[in-house]
Amino acid sequence: MRTFMLRFLIIVIFISSLVGCWDLREIEELGFVMGVAMDPGEDDTQITTYQIAVPEALKVESEGGGTQQAYFNVTGSDLTDMQVSREISTKTSRRTNFEHLQVIILNQELAKEGLTSHLLDFFYRDHEMRTRNLIFVSSSEAKSIFEVDVDLEDMPAMSIPILAERQRSVLQMPKELTMGDMADQAIGRRSYLIPLVRVDEENTIKIDGGAIFLGKTNTMIGTLAEEDIEGFNLVVGEAEKGVLEVPFEDRGVFNFEIMNLNPDISYERKQGEDYFQVHIQTEGLLAEDWIDGMEINNQKNLDQLEEAVEQEMQKKVEAIIKKMQEDHQADVFDFLQYVRIKAYDYWNETNEDWDGEGGAFSKANIDVEIDAKIRNYMSNEKLERKDSHS
Repeated sequence: MRTFMLRFLIIVIFISSLVGCWDLREIEELGFVMGVAMDPGEDDTQITTYQIAVPEALKVESEGGGTQQAYFNVTGSDLTDMQVSREISTKTSRRTNFEHLQVIILNQELAKEGLTSHLLDFFYRDHEMRTRNLIFVSSSEAKSIFEVDVDLEDMPAMSIPILAERQRSVLQMPKELTMGDMADQAIGRRSYLIPLVRVDEENTIKIDGGAIFLGKTNTMIGTLAEEDIEGFNLVVGEAEKGVLEVPFEDRGVFNFEIMNLNPDISYERKQGEDYFQVHIQTEGLLAEDWIDGMEINNQKNLDQLEEAVEQEMQKKVEAIIKKMQEDHQADVFDFLQYVRIKAYDYWNETNEDWDGEGGAFSKANIDVEIDAKIRNYMSNEKLERKDSHS
């Protein structure tokens, strides 16, 4: 019995040791792909660039020495991602690994051709892939973004996600989109925005504007500029900590820093038409004043400033809604979800053709109401107010 138990124990220990290291991979043998950039090639091929980290260089940099570059770029060209990956494997001594992938950048020309789902299929299926990778669209050559020298980070592929985090305080930037989020939108056939990234005139990486994707085709159909994104963020409630520049009569401008933003969207279907009410309540700070001869510590003047904020917000919100209804017919605000909640049977009928050319979204009646309050103006802790909302 003791002999049997001893043999059994030895077998268990041996098997456990195998389980613990069967998939062991030395870090020196792996090429960690941090970013992927896709551009159109000739004869329906794609040109794909991997930005691969050099772990030894990253380690040396963290210890305060060495001049070796922390990454290298390698490019391949073929019809499919799998074949591109195999070609790239012939150009580097390390096996590519996608576990730490940060960003995927699609050239807008590929996105406009409706190839997005095919281009990303390889990455969705790869067992090493994680769906929190960020997706961007480039307005020019995607590869060029990986060639920019970034001052404070180890490589462009690591710098871009940090730039994307600035959205929380920059009203002109759309919220970042992960690969998982994009899959959800595509499966639900819902229209959406992907942030645009480019290399600006100063040879720095900049995120500005958004690419519009129509849900039913998952194809890029246009772009939004920074001023459009301001209105979009106000509608969807992604504007807290953002700063809105507000003109005041002909006396100058002031900056309103948004501290709280609560969009409330209601829906009603009556007499065969769709009606939406967008009511946005916001509170914020008078963060900067460039108005000549304006006494801020005065209730009448304060009311005028709040009215100016409301007018500016209303203008931006109405402008972006009009643009999406008339120019692009794409419900990137996801108004359709309110139809599903309030009128399920009608939603079931119109779901497939809600947006796009001739869709019900483009004909919907959408009213906007803004309620803005300035709660302090930075130099004082609080303003003395005499209104019912205090």
